[in-house]
Amino acid sequence: MNTIRYDARSSAQNPTRPHHAQSVPVGDLGRLREVHPPAPSTTSLWDRVCKSNPLSALFVLAPSRRPGAIYRVFLIVFTALTAVADLMSSVIWMLFATYHFAWTPASTGALLTARSALAAVLVMASGPAIRFLAVSLRERAPAHPQRDSGIPAAVDDAGVDFAVNSSSGSSRTSARHDLDLADDKDDADASTPLLADSHRAPDHDDHLAPHHHYDDALPATRWDTPILAFTAFINVVALAIMGTGRSAAVFTVGYMTQSLTTLAVPVRDTLLSKLVPGTQLGQLMAANQLITSLMSAVAPALANAVYAWSLQTGEAGTGAVGEEHGPVAVRQLVVPGGMVFIVAAAFALVAFVLAAGVAVWVRGVRAKMLAVASTAA
Repeated sequence: MNTIRYDARSSAQNPTRPHHAQSVPVGDLGRLREVHPPAPSTTSLWDRVCKSNPLSALFVLAPSRRPGAIYRVFLIVFTALTAVADLMSSVIWMLFATYHFAWTPASTGALLTARSALAAVLVMASGPAIRFLAVSLRERAPAHPQRDSGIPAAVDDAGVDFAVNSSSGSSRTSARHDLDLADDKDDADASTPLLADSHRAPDHDDHLAPHHHYDDALPATRWDTPILAFTAFINVVALAIMGTGRSAAVFTVGYMTQSLTTLAVPVRDTLLSKLVPGTQLGQLMAANQLITSLMSAVAPALANAVYAWSLQTGEAGTGAVGEEHGPVAVRQLVVPGGMVFIVAAAFALVAFVLAAGVAVWVRGVRAKMLAVASTAA
């Protein structure tokens, strides 16, 4: 009876992993297969829970000054700030318009329909921007030292890497399996390949792609933070118009201006496909939804409190300035009740300043990484 032994993990690939191969007969043909007993895992239950946490795509639970962790903390804070700004305005604008402009449900419904139509047009108009980004990313993609024209794919949590070599016209698929949970690779660090740093040495000399991520992740991140800053700035302008406009026409302009942020949605989705591995993109979306849900419990209460205070302050704007002058109307810049939009604009302004600062920081990190790569080359 012949014995067929197949070792999927050679000692050269895993010099530190002991082999416990056993030959076990399978079937009536007497062929043998090799069975590897599961390696003992040193990962604690807490580490397993942390790695399965939806926020792991954005946040590192352990304190860290690594660029990847800092960038994910920024994403969490930015998402929370913009969620508060959007929710505060969305829960109060209809009541505000009804109170000040005597809008009927038909009027508010028509405005909602017009905004939805504008958002659909903007989504279709973002196609040229996406194509421009695709060309820009290809032109600025750093050269890979070992793959001349390969198209690398993102690594999943199991550590499998697939690449197709298009230069020779043939398919080449390489699989690298590492299911050992005791490995000190931080799964959260893989969510942002440009700013991520790994404890595991890469298999090649490309310092810009330590996890075999997309080679164009570096220029993709160059566009990510400016787009976030753009959306925050549009929110600031729109909310300021809505809070200070004294006519229904001006308020409508501000409300429709806020829909310009729809332009950034498909563009940023394209960038996320470059910045985040496919298996962690769902975690990132789940984390955004979780943060928005948490803010939805805070923003309405804050909006109602500010709205009531703003109405009381606005109605008290007329008073006796002096006995000899009589009652004098005190003109206010903010419409009574519109302070809620100004407070929301303040949250959006903080998000804009934060995104602009991080955009400058990202450029510095990119320049430093490019300098390291050019020195190593």
